[in-house]
Amino acid sequence: MTIKIVDGKIETALYAKPLALYLYIPPHSCHSPGVHPGLIFGNVLRIYQLCSRQEDIDKELCLFMNRILDRGYQLKNIQPIFARAIRNAMQYLSNSEQYRLQLKAQKAEESRNQVYYHLPYHPDNPSSAQIQQLWRQHVSTPAGKIPLNQL
Repeated sequence: MTIKIVDGKIETALYAKPLALYLYIPPHSCHSPGVHPGLIFGNVLRIYQLCSRQEDIDKELCLFMNRILDRGYQLKNIQPIFARAIRNAMQYLSNSEQYRLQLKAQKAEESRNQVYYHLPYHPDNPSSAQIQQLWRQHVSTPAGKIPLNQL
């Protein structure tokens, strides 16, 4: 990150090493489908959080889009994700810091009541919705038995 004082105000922008390779996850890698949008959402939010001037935000968004296009992503697939990610970042950053901390605490509380079951992703595996349904049906809340969270 670069930090400058311009006209008595602090301005921030992203800094990249000249030899950075930007080896983002390629689109055809065997990662779960949510990883690729997450890559875009996370980097867009990072750009919005670390750049103080709109010109820098626009420049960094264009650079990021070109870098993932160079990795093999298709423009028609990533444009709607970029649009959602930009709306999401602007919405998130329009909230007060107190509200963001409250959301973070709420998510942490909710996660304490969850059980995580992790399987390595494979495209031929059952969908997460099917696994979740089976979990609820046979483990979490089986018919005629005490629910797992009441044991």
